[in-house]
Amino acid sequence: AAVRPARSWRPAGGGLYVASKATAHAPKWLRLRRELPVVSTWIDEAEPGMTLDWPDLWQRCLREATNADVLLVYMEPGETLKGAWIEVGAALAAGVPVIGVGIGDFSIAKSGMITLADTLDEALDMVRAILNINPEKKSKDSCA
Repeated sequence: AAVRPARSWRPAGGGLYVASKATAHAPKWLRLRRELPVVSTWIDEAEPGMTLDWPDLWQRCLREATNADVLLVYMEPGETLKGAWIEVGAALAAGVPVIGVGIGDFSIAKSGMITLADTLDEALDMVRAILNINPEKKSKDSCA
């Protein structure tokens, strides 16, 4: 599937912003940071009780999502996304390309604004293409 390029008017930023169920997937994104520039700082405080300043967390999440080169929204069967939808909306409004895994049943997936991937590996290949990262540089220790 073709991935929509980022709009040129966005502020300088960069990297991959991940939006998902926090406690379930933060460890996966922390591992992914070894091979890709994951800019989501929420993953550093995803365990219950770690966030001490919720307004600061939300300001960071929105800033990071809107300044990223690409946003990956990830959901597994049985999960309920909450804050991730806010981050997706902010990214879309800022012209950030959004790639979705596991969200095909939601109406936003039918909007034409999100590129859908069937698997996390497929989505990460799309992310690498957007970030212009050679797939041969993939870590042997996959995040999946």
